[in-house]
Amino acid sequence: MESRDNIESLVRNNPFMQYNHICAGTVTRDAAEVYLDVTENALNIYGMVHGGALYTVADCCAGMTARTDGRAYVTQSSSVQFIRNTHGGRITAHGRIVHRGRYTVIVDVTITDDHDTLLFSSTFTMFCIKEK
Repeated sequence: MESRDNIESLVRNNPFMQYNHICAGTVTRDAAEVYLDVTENALNIYGMVHGGALYTVADCCAGMTARTDGRAYVTQSSSVQFIRNTHGGRITAHGRIVHRGRYTVIVDVTITDDHDTLLFSSTFTMFCIKEK
């Protein structure tokens, strides 16, 4: 498993997560959490969290979850369901490994709001690009 220092380093050195204000939460073997404090820049024209922001948070969470074995991964594919939405607050993505193979990892990611309401559900297949 990646150490907390290594995970924090990955986040600090990940310009995409920084640009999108996505922060690491709890990280354990085969599970990870990231969150986004919603600002006006993450909202769509209807004042709700943009679907692309939800997907971006989930994708970052899936990558971090996959990397808990110390290897490097990229997204190979995903299936997503937009269930509900919110106008602000904090959204939190929770990722967990469903299957870890030699080169691919399947990660389930859900996103909830401040009230633990399910907003988004997804499954990502992550592809290993670099061994330990």
